[in-house]
Amino acid sequence: MKLSGTTNAHGSLYNQGSYTNYLCCDFTGIHTCSGTNKVLGISSSTNAHAQIPSLDNYGTDVCFGDYKVFKQ
Repeated sequence: MKLSGTTNAHGSLYNQGSYTNYLCCDFTGIHTCSGTNKVLGISSSTNAHAQIPSLDNYGTDVCFGDYKVFKQ
């Protein structure tokens, strides 16, 4: 995904908007949301507000392929 700044920022999907700050990772695999790989929800594909992954008020999900949750 992309962010408008480094603090108090708006976000967008990686392929939307003109933001220049990127949130990246080195995961590989299929980039679809399967419930366990959702990082956060955003209010739209660009100029968006974000929410924690367990909420579903926003319709656009930001997910990573092969994202895994580890328990200690």
